[in-house]
Amino acid sequence: MNKMWAVVAVVLVLGLGFATGSQAKPMSQSGLRIYDTTKLIGSTVKSPDGVTLGQIFDLVVDSQGHVDFAIVSQPGFEEFPGRLVAVPFSSLMISEGKSQQAQVVLHADQEKFYEAPSWGDKNLADRQQAASLDRYFGVSPYWPEKTGQAPRQ
Repeated sequence: MNKMWAVVAVVLVLGLGFATGSQAKPMSQSGLRIYDTTKLIGSTVKSPDGVTLGQIFDLVVDSQGHVDFAIVSQPGFEEFPGRLVAVPFSSLMISEGKSQQAQVVLHADQEKFYEAPSWGDKNLADRQQAASLDRYFGVSPYWPEKTGQAPRQ
């Protein structure tokens, strides 16, 4: 009888050890970054040189829940009306500032941003057009670029 209790105790201890080791890691330890969109939308986007390019207006999410693009509102001036520009989300470096407001840097030359097509000029649901916009900003699309792939929805 004592052997049976000893075996049960060992099984329970081992079971608890495996269960404890298999617990999910917090998001920060698993390598995932969580962004509070209430702090991200409206954040100022700057060039690597610190020049203000615009503000995050919205995010484009594909049918699998992947954030593909940030829509950045480029302010207008004098004779140039403002416009919206889609930039690949992966080209943005986001950090938290002292005021806990997101600080966003677009890793592209500011001229590249100014010359980028307007958001309305691209059908971001079309993978070829989305991929061309990614490449324009020097980013590789995260999906495999093969002909016959289903378009984003």
